[in-house]
Amino acid sequence: MRDCIVEFDLNVLKQFTLNKYIHAERQNRYIGSKMKKQATNYCQLVVQQAMVDGVRFSIRVAMYA
Repeated sequence: MRDCIVEFDLNVLKQFTLNKYIHAERQNRYIGSKMKKQATNYCQLVVQQAMVDGVRFSIRVAMYA
């Protein structure tokens, strides 16, 4: 098996703190929506790259309604 390093750089997400997100939502809902979308897309790309590199996720996630 090859050695793969998947980096989840938290410095990228520093601009998306909860306080900054709430402040942006209160100013303009479209700005808040854009921030949330950018953060979600970054996280999605990291997970997709990890899956391409052969990283397995064994954590089960339970969703409650």
